[in-house]
Amino acid sequence: MGTIQLENGANEQAILFYNKAIEVSPNYAEAYLNRGIAYRRQGLIDLAINDYTKSLELNPKDGRAYVNRGNAHLERNRYNDAISTTRRPLK
Repeated sequence: MGTIQLENGANEQAILFYNKAIEVSPNYAEAYLNRGIAYRRQGLIDLAINDYTKSLELNPKDGRAYVNRGNAHLERNRYNDAISTTRRPLK
């Protein structure tokens, strides 16, 4: 359900669904990734970065989380963090 809300641009509703998913299953990496996307769309960049980081802790092979976190760092003008984030999966 959260994914449908996210795809339709209903970011606040998506966040509520992902909050519930995380409450029920705190190791669900996809929920953190998608909630991060919704946060970022709302301009809540630091919350998005936190969620992308948590998603990567749970699933370090998910390239989408690296790209999203790198882009979020770029939005904060944190260029070294962006480079570090996007290079990490290449190692």
